[in-house]
Amino acid sequence: MARVCSTARVERDGDETEATETVPISEAMRRSGLISSEDTPAAEATQADVEEVGSEDEYSCGMPSKPSHLDFEKSTISEADLSKMVKLSYFSEAKKELVRFGGEEITPKPEKNEVVVFKSFFKAGLRFPLNGMIADALKKFGVYLHQLTPNAIVRLSVYIWALRSQGVEPLGEGFCRVHELHYQTKARGDGLHENFGCYNFAYRKTTKFPVISYRSKSPAGWKSEWFYVKVDEDEDKLVQSSLELTFGETRPRCNMIRGSPSQIALAKFRVISDHIGTRDLVQEFLAFKVFPTLREWEMPKLVGEKKKGELVRLPYHYKFKKHFKAPCQEWLNTIEIMCNEILGNYYKKEDQLMTAAFGTRPKQRLNRVLDAMNFDYPDYEQLGGDVEGPKRKRIASALDKEGTKLAKKDKEISEKLSSEPKIAVPRKRKAASPKPKTSAREEEAPATPSAAEVEEILKVMTEPLPIRLSPLAPELTKFF
Repeated sequence: MARVCSTARVERDGDETEATETVPISEAMRRSGLISSEDTPAAEATQADVEEVGSEDEYSCGMPSKPSHLDFEKSTISEADLSKMVKLSYFSEAKKELVRFGGEEITPKPEKNEVVVFKSFFKAGLRFPLNGMIADALKKFGVYLHQLTPNAIVRLSVYIWALRSQGVEPLGEGFCRVHELHYQTKARGDGLHENFGCYNFAYRKTTKFPVISYRSKSPAGWKSEWFYVKVDEDEDKLVQSSLELTFGETRPRCNMIRGSPSQIALAKFRVISDHIGTRDLVQEFLAFKVFPTLREWEMPKLVGEKKKGELVRLPYHYKFKKHFKAPCQEWLNTIEIMCNEILGNYYKKEDQLMTAAFGTRPKQRLNRVLDAMNFDYPDYEQLGGDVEGPKRKRIASALDKEGTKLAKKDKEISEKLSSEPKIAVPRKRKAASPKPKTSAREEEAPATPSAAEVEEILKVMTEPLPIRLSPLAPELTKFF
C-alpha cells in the first residue's frame, strides 16, 4: 500500500542532521518521478493529521507503478560468498540453509517466506532469527527490511541493547515513539529514486537521545550485494512478495498513556541517553559478545538490592574466546575495530558533542561491560585509529624516529661548530623548523584538555551520577 498521506524527510544518503526539509511523501514521490502531478491527492495531511489517524483504510491511495524503481541490478553476492559469511559469523553452519542467492535476477523475487537483505546489514549487526521488536516496528512504519539502510540497522541494535540493559523488553511501539522515518531521496545515475535502501531512522526532535555516532557514507556498491534469507516467524510483517513500491509513515501513532509500555520504555531510554553515547552502547554489546537484533540472548539476572541514586554496573558475565584468556589491550583494540566498522571512526564533531553532553565529568567514555571486568580503558580523546587498526600510533612512531634522526644530526653539527674558532658574523633570524606533516586523521583528533580545563571540570563535579544505568547486580566482587 502506498502511504502518500504521510510526510517524509528529504535528505542526502548518510545525513543524520535534524534540520532537513520536510515535505509530503506524495511530493517526494513526484520529485522522484513515481507519480505525476495529476495523481497527487487533492488534500495533503499535515504531520499533526498523521498523528491522529488510526485507521489503515484512511491511508488508502492509488498505487504508483514504475518497475524501474525496483531494479536492484544483478547481485554481486553468490554461492561462493556463503562460506566467507559463515566464517564472519553472519550465519552459523546450521543456519546457512536459510540463505538463497539471486543469480541473474534484476528485480528480486522473494518466496512467501523470504526477505531481501544486503550484506552491509550484517556488517552493521543484523542477525537472524530476528528480535520480534524489529518486525513490529517495521510494520508500524510501513516499510520492509530491503528498504532500510545500514545505519537503520544500527539504530535498531542500539535501541534494543539500551532497553534490555535497563531490564526492559523493547517493543515496536516504543521504538516508533523515539524515532521517525527518513525517506532519503538521493537520485542515482539514471535520475530514478530507488525504493530500496532508501529509509533511515532518526531520533525525534522532542526525544532525549544518546550522542549520535554513525557512518556518514555507506560502502560503494552495497546495494548490489543483496540476497534472500528465510524467516520462520512474523512473515506477514517482514515479507513482501512480490516486491512492490511502498512508502512508509514518518511518525506512526503511539500509545503514550501513563504507565503504558511505550511510556516506560521512553523513560528508560532517557536514563541511558543522559549518561552514555551511541559509540559506548555499540562497544558495550560488542564486548558482551551479543548482537541485539537476535531473537534470543540473555542479560544477566538481577542480584542483590537496587540502591537509589547509584550507578549500578553490569555484572561480570563473559567467556573469552581462545584468542583472549583475559581482558587485554589487544582485546579492546578488537572491539574498537569492530565498532569502527559499524559507526566509522571517532571524529572531531562527535567529540564536540560528547564534550557538550558529558564535559562535566572527568571521563566522557563510559562502558559498563568494561567496568564490570575492572578493565582500565582510555577516554576517546586517545583514540583515532582507522578500521584496520590504530594507524596513528604507527604514524607517531615514524615521526618520533624521524625526529630522533634530526636531533642527532643537529647535535653533530653543533659539536663541530663549537670546536672551530669563533668568527663574528651578523646575527640572522633563524628560520622556523618545518613541522612534520600530520595526517588528516591526526588533525581531526581532539586535543587533550589543559590542566586548567580539568580543574574547572572537577569543580563542577559536586555529586555522583544521579540515576542508575542498569538494574543489574551491584555486587561484582564475587564474579572475579
